[in-house]
Order: sequence, then C-alpha cells, then structure tokens
Amino acid sequence: MSYLVFSQARPAPADEAPLVHKARLFFRAELVFVQRQHRADHRSHYQVSLSLPGHPPALLDLERRPATEDDWRAAEEAERAGQATGMAALARRCPVVWELPTSTASERDLLTLCGILAATELGPVMPPDRSTLYGVRGARLRADALSEAYR
Repeated sequence: MSYLVFSQARPAPADEAPLVHKARLFFRAELVFVQRQHRADHRSHYQVSLSLPGHPPALLDLERRPATEDDWRAAEEAERAGQATGMAALARRCPVVWELPTSTASERDLLTLCGILAATELGPVMPPDRSTLYGVRGARLRADALSEAYR
C-alpha cells in the first residue's frame, strides 16, 4: 500500500532544492536527500531523512515515476468516493507520481512528506485506501491530527 502524490513536474530526476525549501517554510521540517537512484525509464528511488520539531528524524523511501492511465483512473474513482471535485482533473495534468510506501515510516511522517510534495509539485495526494484526493491542507490537517494523538 502506498500514498500517491501527483506532480506537475517534468519526468526527470526531482529538483530537490524546492522540496527542502517548502519543508522548512510550511512544515518547519528538515528534509535531507540521503540516497538517489535514477533509472533510464524515468523512475527514481529516493531515501530521505525527515526531521520534525520535537521528533527524531525518520528515514523514508519513495519512488518517483511517470504517471499511468491506471493512476489517473484511480484518481477519478477516489474523487467520486471522497467528493473531491476537480482533484482528478488536476491529477490528469500531472505527468509524474511520487509513491510513498506505508511500510517505511509513521503515518504522521508520511502525511507530512505528502504535504511537502503536494506543496512543491502542485498535485493532489491519494491515500492508500483510495478513498479521496486532497491537497496540501488536507495532508497537513491529517498529519497535525496524528501529532496531537501522540501527545
């Protein structure tokens, strides 16, 4: 199971600097790219370290790849299920997706990284259960709710 974050960026290795900047600006987080593997088919694997205030750093794995027709169809179904009007059309404008496997980190950290990606890449987030689509604000609200639950 994975989160998908749709991206309007071109299908090439990610520009890391804007992601690092948005992490600091909007989430008070430190994002460090630890590992990168780029393939000829425009797929990339990254391992990042995400540090949130008051929490130890988390290592997260993520993949960046060209979006597929199946991704866009799943976004259309998620839009209908979650009544997220217009988000599937936004996803259709995104030639790239980021995949964040849920097994690599806590849900709070995954949602924070989804928010950072959505803020930078200007695409919607689709959760693993494919129940809806949401943007930066939705990811942040969900991450904040989980942070409150940890207190």
